[in-house]
Amino acid sequence: MCRPLQFALLAAACGTAAPTHAHAQKVSIYGTFSYNQFSNVRNGCSSVGCPGNDGYSTINFGAPGYGGGVTVNVLFLGPFRFGFDFRGANGPGTNGGGIGMFGARFSAKTPILKLKPYIEGAGGYLATHTNLVTSILELPAGTASDDRFWVYEFFAGIDYPLMHFLDLRIVEFGAGQGLNVDGTHTTNGNYNIPIISVNSGVVFHF
Repeated sequence: MCRPLQFALLAAACGTAAPTHAHAQKVSIYGTFSYNQFSNVRNGCSSVGCPGNDGYSTINFGAPGYGGGVTVNVLFLGPFRFGFDFRGANGPGTNGGGIGMFGARFSAKTPILKLKPYIEGAGGYLATHTNLVTSILELPAGTASDDRFWVYEFFAGIDYPLMHFLDLRIVEFGAGQGLNVDGTHTTNGNYNIPIISVNSGVVFHF
């Protein structure tokens, strides 16, 4: 299991120890099917050659996988809730990545079909992996290469209550960017990677 997801799941386990409110669902744990689209990920050298500021070629790929996390609500104002979220996701394929993030979350209960919309802003760490199409330094073509990023992402989703302790996460959309830790660049002079995510799953309330 990738380290970012391990970190998020550890945080989730710690979060369940928080005290619960007698009339409010304060702690929620969720599991999801996750899909992340990564763009501009380094996967070899361009015709210019590398290393160098303009020497890396890139790849765009989707990374299906799984995710999970814990939400701790700390403020209740009528139908509105404000809390914090620890989350992680892992795409285990040949081209994939693992994310661990912490963020702030705002949600509401609506009278329309009992839907629970929410928004969230989060930041953390991303590690991508892909097979090289050409050699980079001491790594030959065909070997796996890992890159590291600081990452931020904004999310919006909708939950639907199935039981008092269980919601269906109908869909969640996210968009953000990974900021390269090492400061290297690709052929377009920018080694930050755009991220788009889609998630769906179940939420358990405590």
